[in-house]
Amino acid sequence: MFCRNASVKKHQTAASLWLLVGIFLASSGCSLFKKKSSPTAEQPAPQGPAAECGGQDCASLAFVQTITRQETFDAFAAGESQLGAFSKSVKFFVDGRKPGEPAVYFINANYTYLGETPESAKMHYDFALAYLQIPEGGADYNQVTYFTNDKIYYAGSIQKYFLAENDETVYGVQFFPQDIISETTILKALQLVSSKFNIPASKMAFVSTGQQQSTTGVASAIEALGYRVMTIDEVLGSLKYLQLNAGEAWGYLRLFPESQDELRATDIVVFDKLPLDLTVVAGVITKAYQDPNSHINLKSRERQTPNMMLRDASDQHPALSDYIGKPVRLRVHAEGFEVTPSTVEEIETRYRERMSRPWISLQKEDEPNTLSYDDMCPIDPSQCTALKRKFGAKAANLGFLAQPNVLGRADQPGTMSQQLGYDLSPRGFGVPFSFYDAFITAPENAAVKAKIDELVAAEKSGTLSPGERRALAATVRQAILDGLVPAMVVERIGLSLASVLPGVKRIKIRSSANAEDISGFNGAGLYDSYMAKPLAEDIPAQTNSACVIVNKMNKHGAVRQRVMPATVACAVKAVYASLWNVRAIDERTFSRIDHGSVAMGLAIVPAYDIGSKIAANSVLVTRVPNTRSLSGYSMSTYQGNNLVTNPAAGTWSELGVAVLLTEDVPTSITTTRFAKSFVDQPVSKISVLSLDQNLTLVKIAKSVEIAWCLTNPAYYPPAHDGRATCEYTVWDDDKPKALDFEFKLREDGRVVAKQVREFSGRK
Repeated sequence: MFCRNASVKKHQTAASLWLLVGIFLASSGCSLFKKKSSPTAEQPAPQGPAAECGGQDCASLAFVQTITRQETFDAFAAGESQLGAFSKSVKFFVDGRKPGEPAVYFINANYTYLGETPESAKMHYDFALAYLQIPEGGADYNQVTYFTNDKIYYAGSIQKYFLAENDETVYGVQFFPQDIISETTILKALQLVSSKFNIPASKMAFVSTGQQQSTTGVASAIEALGYRVMTIDEVLGSLKYLQLNAGEAWGYLRLFPESQDELRATDIVVFDKLPLDLTVVAGVITKAYQDPNSHINLKSRERQTPNMMLRDASDQHPALSDYIGKPVRLRVHAEGFEVTPSTVEEIETRYRERMSRPWISLQKEDEPNTLSYDDMCPIDPSQCTALKRKFGAKAANLGFLAQPNVLGRADQPGTMSQQLGYDLSPRGFGVPFSFYDAFITAPENAAVKAKIDELVAAEKSGTLSPGERRALAATVRQAILDGLVPAMVVERIGLSLASVLPGVKRIKIRSSANAEDISGFNGAGLYDSYMAKPLAEDIPAQTNSACVIVNKMNKHGAVRQRVMPATVACAVKAVYASLWNVRAIDERTFSRIDHGSVAMGLAIVPAYDIGSKIAANSVLVTRVPNTRSLSGYSMSTYQGNNLVTNPAAGTWSELGVAVLLTEDVPTSITTTRFAKSFVDQPVSKISVLSLDQNLTLVKIAKSVEIAWCLTNPAYYPPAHDGRATCEYTVWDDDKPKALDFEFKLREDGRVVAKQVREFSGRK
């Protein structure tokens, strides 16, 4: 969908590295900023007639100047993944150097020279160098092509979309998202393209890829050319099929289950609505559009299980109807999906292969004290990495964010927090695993320990049915809620509250398990966090609280769990109990994590809305899932305090992409779907956040990702792709890992970096 930084060559130094620009929406505008060079095997000598072609006749042509046949388009087109969708596109380049005589060129993406595909078939700039001998260097080319409406050159693509509405094919003319092209310049470009691209009976559209690409004043003139005006949001909303995670699975096809309670890891499940919490299954198909940054999709990526959207899924769908309740093989890929017959024996064999791996015992270290985030790694960020074995990754990562070389504090000169005038990450402290161990092994809680041991043994035997697992887990959670918190635990938490968060009337006690936010196991959404009211005079009496968890629905239909009473001890026990949520047990078993080795640390922070209500929640991942070639960050944002990762039924987040190139090229934000944040309100017509707010999130994420890379050598090894510095990780669309951020944005304009975790799922 976008243009990858494919031309970042190996073994380049920072001083000699070419500046890069990427393709957006299947090569909508690509430029490789490099010095002009003589023809080589990668850059063939100028050649190629203006005549059209078809089939094999096209193989020898680098370009044509008219396309009036479907065969020509298909022969020239390259396939591109676009946020899960797959379609084909043909790049075009308009040379406007001769006044009144602009020349249009359609580039053959499949052209080969000496057995290889040259850069001139991939990049507009290389094409213009090779065949048109343009005189501009990279920066000058950028200026006259993308960053002006008085253009010398036009660089774009024609994208072939298959839309659900009316089952029609539409050819969309598109430009690079940072191209400032608008109004009359768009109209002129469409006039030039339409004079040379005219496949009989084809439906045409202009697809805006950036907010600045306005057509308000020329919409009627564009329609007179026979073009619709569309946005990426409208295009994606009209697609029948979206690949969320490619892969294959063997299992029983289950259509629209009323409950997840009896689903197994050998089921391939078709959901009518997006489930809020998904147990482990072999594969997922949803009728509802999925957020690429949702827990369901991120988990599918780390599990390496297929996940897709099929808008017209039903018991009558020709690909599904014959296989409901039967053993099948599901294959999901960019071009489509296949459901084919399988056997009970094949399913059992594949499942046994997955589950025959040895159990993994998680390591942890003893720590007798709580520790504030500011004291975790004040000198060296790598100290926080080591603390994960004592406090869990969530708490240690909050210490990492607070480190002066990462985000720091507002009162620390030179930090990003000081630049923005407030603390970007919350103050607070971590509670070590040893406190959980003290609770579980306390003599007065012997019944709790016995029930956990019973559950662990039964789960590792592999004989539990879903109903049996659910019943045993509920017994363990209730035993923990009924247990006695050792006085030492509550007293030390109380002392830390008094010293680190004095006077704070509401706190959030968050999970920080050792089976969470670790390499290869994200754990997002498995465990629960709870609000507490730390009244100092009540703390000594809280060890013997009777605690109950209740569900409460807010006015917009979102359900939240609460612990009653909202004491520190009850909140601590509720988080400890969530270590034994069924969804967590399922995920750990699927990843072969030994349940007997798990422990729960705590990350304690002030309530995020103290002083100002929450205006929005946002998730940012430092790669763009579901694309083959995009240098950028993906962003999902909800209005209000609704969850992005586990949305309420009937709502969805805004999806956006921050296209990142170099420091010399402005970051662009492209909205690919507008939000429906509340069940009782319509889909928004504007972005949840302002451009400045989105750019602030990107700026924070870039800074943290570079610091993370410098601190964690395994994140982006120097040998990866021949690069030597962590600055490249921001732009590398093929980096081995990424970061997953959760942000809250308050009504007073402040951003809260709620958490950061490493994400191992690939594209």
